[in-house]
Amino acid sequence: MSYEAKHFGKLDLALQMIQRAFDRGIRAGYVLFDSWYAWPSLIKAIRNINQELHVICRLTSVLLIIEQFQLLTGGSLQNIVC
Repeated sequence: MSYEAKHFGKLDLALQMIQRAFDRGIRAGYVLFDSWYAWPSLIKAIRNINQELHVICRLTSVLLIIEQFQLLTGGSLQNIVC
């Protein structure tokens, strides 16, 4: 097991990986991950790396959806976390 895997959690490791890619000149428009990583702190940290970097993830809880998004007329969602 690597040093990182022993000393950091999965969310920290994911953020470090995204930051390393960005620091090395890899530019993307989106970060896609499953619901396990859908934490407000990670989403905010990704957006802090680059405001143009958008997050696509599955939210599994209605409460999480209510906390993270504001329902607008017409059924569209507007992100209020970032």
